[in-house]
Amino acid sequence: MSSREQRKQAVREERLAAERRAARAATQRRRVRLAGGVAALLAVILVPALVFSPSAPDPGSSEIGSRPIPERVVTDLGEAVRRADAQRISHPYAFGINDHTDDPVAYPTNPPTNGPHAFTWTQDGNYAGQAPPPTGQVVHAQEHGRVVIQYRPGIAREKLEQLVALYEEDPQHVLLVENATGMRCEVAATAWGQGVLCETLTDRSFDALRAFRDRYRDRGPESVA
Repeated sequence: MSSREQRKQAVREERLAAERRAARAATQRRRVRLAGGVAALLAVILVPALVFSPSAPDPGSSEIGSRPIPERVVTDLGEAVRRADAQRISHPYAFGINDHTDDPVAYPTNPPTNGPHAFTWTQDGNYAGQAPPPTGQVVHAQEHGRVVIQYRPGIAREKLEQLVALYEEDPQHVLLVENATGMRCEVAATAWGQGVLCETLTDRSFDALRAFRDRYRDRGPESVA
């Protein structure tokens, strides 16, 4: 091969090598852009999931034991409420749906049934004897169909143990918490837009709380997670 042909061959090889380097660089850039796009997509998917996922506190294991409660006699909610001399409260169902805020909220009912609420919600569980979960998170749990049994701070130990027994009787999508809104009644059950208040917990109160639980559980405006 002549020196001229050798120079041409060297030029071709150098050009091909440069083209291969450019192709590899372009491929690397595409991979980087793809990885960045995937990361951005995951951020769009995962961040809201983290924001709207159930939140602590974790109920863990309560140190409050349970004691026997009266067997069920009445299943009709109206009749059970009447016999227990309890009070019904309600607020328009649409109030507060998907209305998330971290600001304090002046709720129109006490305890709150529905309204603006926190971005996260309290997990189901027995919080007896523990610090009450944030009210906004409890309201958000009600938006997802939870029924919340609430007791006034300072309730007698034996009554609290009876409420634990009521919770353990049928705990699915139920929370047992200490009230944090200064409610006047001794015990209440709340769900989205509805509540039943027992000024004093008596043997007849349990059927009212049971009937309320069965009527309004899983009937919030948001999906039952």
